[in-house]
Amino acid sequence: MFVLSAKQMQNADSHAINKMGITSIVLMENACRRSASIIFKTYPKNIYNNVIVFAGKGNNGGDGIGIARLLAESGYEVELVLLCAIDELKKDPLINFNIYKNLDYKYLIVSKPEELPVLFKDYNSGKTIIIDAIFGTGLNKPLNNSFYIEIIKYINDTGINIVSIDVPSGLSDQFELDNQGIIKANMTIALQTLKTSHIYPDGNLYCGKTFIADIGLPQKSILHTKPKLNIIELKDICFIKNERKFDSHKGNFGHCLNISGSKDKPGASILSSKAILRSGAGLCTVAVSNQNRDVIINAMPELMTKIYSEPNDLIDRIKKSDIILAGPGMGMDTNSKNIVKIVLGKATCPVVLDADAINLISGTNLLGQNNKSIILTPHPGEFSKLTGKSKDEIKNNRIALASDFAVRNSIYLVLKGHHTIIASPDGSIYINQTGNPGMATAGSGDVLSGIITGFLAQFVDLVPINKILAASVFIHGWAGDMAKETYGELSMTASDIIEFLPEAIVKINDFKSKFSIS
Repeated sequence: MFVLSAKQMQNADSHAINKMGITSIVLMENACRRSASIIFKTYPKNIYNNVIVFAGKGNNGGDGIGIARLLAESGYEVELVLLCAIDELKKDPLINFNIYKNLDYKYLIVSKPEELPVLFKDYNSGKTIIIDAIFGTGLNKPLNNSFYIEIIKYINDTGINIVSIDVPSGLSDQFELDNQGIIKANMTIALQTLKTSHIYPDGNLYCGKTFIADIGLPQKSILHTKPKLNIIELKDICFIKNERKFDSHKGNFGHCLNISGSKDKPGASILSSKAILRSGAGLCTVAVSNQNRDVIINAMPELMTKIYSEPNDLIDRIKKSDIILAGPGMGMDTNSKNIVKIVLGKATCPVVLDADAINLISGTNLLGQNNKSIILTPHPGEFSKLTGKSKDEIKNNRIALASDFAVRNSIYLVLKGHHTIIASPDGSIYINQTGNPGMATAGSGDVLSGIITGFLAQFVDLVPINKILAASVFIHGWAGDMAKETYGELSMTASDIIEFLPEAIVKINDFKSKFSIS
């Protein structure tokens, strides 16, 4: 499922109109009809019989005007509120407005926020919906105009269900957001594709339930924009359900080396190692100091151990491993730093660096000294150290910064957080849609790095690495969603995520996307 920026969507529209010969008014009518159909189903007129449509002067306003007409024709009591003079309407919105007016449907023009209390005084909030068609993706600068900010604030404060067309007005991927000037919708109808602003920054806070309405834009026009962003879907990760051959043995599914844990943090090693085996890897050897060996074996007897006292003790095992994970809880001392150097210098297999290993390479040139597949799994704080960017900069520009870092360093980057990003060396990006806030708990990242390592061990020779990472992140979140149903967000632990890994894999086809295509 592609995700386009506002500019890419404009280019796709332009291509369809100028190269494919589809007129803009036809695309607008398609958008209106698909949107109206979704509204009919979600807000039936026997309950929500009153509709107030707020329309701006641009094409988003034109969509709103067309939707107002279609809802009125279907029996809803509709009031169209224009937030501009009629002569300010653009070409297609004006066509739709003239049709609406000629049908003698109700409208008014609001030029001052103070006029809104009079408008709303006769509406029952439980029987009314508001259609937000003020800006859509056409907004390319902050709302410095107090008129619109006051209008949006008033709409948000009504307590009436709000449906935004394309994106909630005030939300944009083209500037830093002002939380005071954004519609907070109960439902958003994304036209043709998801936009980056539905997801970042913090788009989910404003969109509510998001539907995707097919407006008839040709796939050729979308591909013309060279889309790089994809929401992870089941079709992207179905390979994890492939049945194993009858004559399989553990050597067919990879031997992982997990260099993790320390005297103070043995749990990180246990969690990541359990996740490696629960994800289907054939073998897992844990590199441990002698004092931690019994702790590891008692936690999971299926694990093997490699005892070391100095980094060079690991060289032979590093060279023989199929996949290496380094970092969870390993510490930040000189020994740990030397281990990471040896891994990057001696390993001939894919390497996953997590947690302390990421911090240890920050500010160094170690990433440039390898010719193998490297996967980094930072959270925003660790990514801040890697890039020198502040956490706020990362929060507001996660996609571009993640992609730039992966391309420049020829590595794969799993930037953790709400809607985790998987960025690849070729510039392509997967965005995750599973998971919940209950997964913000100690050890959750260790579990993810283990799943990534386990999946890589089995599939690295069969499936592109970016798809393996997409599957790992998806399953991690899906298992967390299942754990939430049993333990709730407040009480969930990382061990609960591991507990539900088998069920998440077995019941992967039960997943229902948060983004409904209609």
